[in-house]
Amino acid sequence: MHVPQEFPKWKYHRELPARIVDNAEQEAALGNGWADTPAAFAEPAVEAAAETQTAPETQAQAVEESKPAKQPKAPKQPKQAKS
Repeated sequence: MHVPQEFPKWKYHRELPARIVDNAEQEAALGNGWADTPAAFAEPAVEAAAETQTAPETQAQAVEESKPAKQPKAPKQPKQAKS
């Protein structure tokens, strides 16, 4: 039967390289800013998605701006009378 062990384990920091600690003393010596998973430093998906979305009126404007410009119709030529 496998007995889970707390150490050794990886510790992650936002700016420093990941490290392996072998005991609680080494973990405490790291100080603040360390986590058990790199996901602790990822941006929340909700905020990241909100930054990439645009307002509906901006989306509609972007669609209109992406359409090719309408060319003005040439004026009709008068019909020539038959002689």
